Amino acid sequence: MDPLTHMLSGAPVALAVEPARRRPGFVGRVPRVAAGAVAGVFPDVMHLARL
Repeated sequence: MDPLTHMLSGAPVALAVEPARRRPGFVGRVPRVAAGAVAGVFPDVMHLARL
């Protein structure tokens, strides 16, 4: 359950930094949410790799 809560807290952080107006070359919403979710889970991945 802990990785799920980390993922759910990482995704909104990625949305919080979204600019009010889209800029050319700015990464879209879906890739940013995915990156935020992966970044939130990353500390847990390190614990699994240690096993």
